[in-house]
Amino acid sequence: MNKFEKEYYIDRLNTGSAKWDGLKGMFGETGLLPMWVADMDFRSPECVTDALKAYILSGDYGYRMPPTTH
Repeated sequence: MNKFEKEYYIDRLNTGSAKWDGLKGMFGETGLLPMWVADMDFRSPECVTDALKAYILSGDYGYRMPPTTH
């Protein structure tokens, strides 16, 4: 395992992950290597988790207008 994997990899086996724990149900066996594109096994960047925490702590979950910065 390289430095990037050691720092950011998340073992999602036995976490309810459709990608990993759903193999038997989808393909009839386990031990397969799922080649999914959009379901990552790496920790989200800290700036993303910080922004999510700030949003959650605000307590304001109403509908919002799209930001003008995009």
